[in-house]
Amino acid sequence: MCTIRTMTNGKPDSPRTRVADIPQAEAEERLLTATYEMVKVLPLAEVTTREIAKKAHLNVAHITRYFKNKDVLLSKVADQLANEAQETLLSEDPVEILRRLLTSPEANLSAQIMAYLQSSKVPGVNISTHKERWTAFAEMVSERQGVNIETAKIFVAQVQLLLAAHYVFGESTGVSNDMTVKIGQLVIAQLASAKETEKRLGWDK
Repeated sequence: MCTIRTMTNGKPDSPRTRVADIPQAEAEERLLTATYEMVKVLPLAEVTTREIAKKAHLNVAHITRYFKNKDVLLSKVADQLANEAQETLLSEDPVEILRRLLTSPEANLSAQIMAYLQSSKVPGVNISTHKERWTAFAEMVSERQGVNIETAKIFVAQVQLLLAAHYVFGESTGVSNDMTVKIGQLVIAQLASAKETEKRLGWDK
C-alpha cells in the first residue's frame, strides 16, 4: 500500500485523467493523499467522492474502480495512519503508550475515521486489522505485566473507551486533555493490583 504523502501546493502534476490514462498505483496514491489532506481539515461527512477526485485531479470513476466507494477509501487512509502510529504501542511503559496515543495526530485521525465508519454501519468496510492491533496490544500487556489475558483485554477495552471519548468528543464534555491523561493513569495503576483482583474474581484458575 502506498504511503500517504503531501501534494505539492495541494496539486498533483497533471490535470484530471481518464481511468485508462494513468497506472493504478499512481491513481490509488493520488486518491489516498487527497483523502488524507481533506479529512485533516473537513468534517468526515463533508468529504465527498466528487471533491476527492477533484483534488486528486482524477475522476470519480477512479474511486469506483479502485476503492468501490468513499468509505472503503476512508478505511484505507485510517489503516495507513494506524500503521504510521504503530510504533506508539512498542513502548515498554503503559503510561508512555497512553500519552503517545492521546497526542498522536495519526492515531487521533485514524480513530475518528473508524468511529465515523462504524457509527454509520458502512457495509464492506474491513475493520479486522484494527481489531488485530488491539488484540496484539492486549497480548503484550498480558506478557509484560504478568496478568491474565482476560484482565489485559479489559484494560485495553478501558483504554479504547477513553481514547474514543478523547478523539471523538475532545474537550466538549468538559474533560480536559490533562484530565484524560490522569484518568488513563488511574486505569493503568489498576494493573499493579490486577493479580489480586484476578484471584478474587477467580480468573487465575
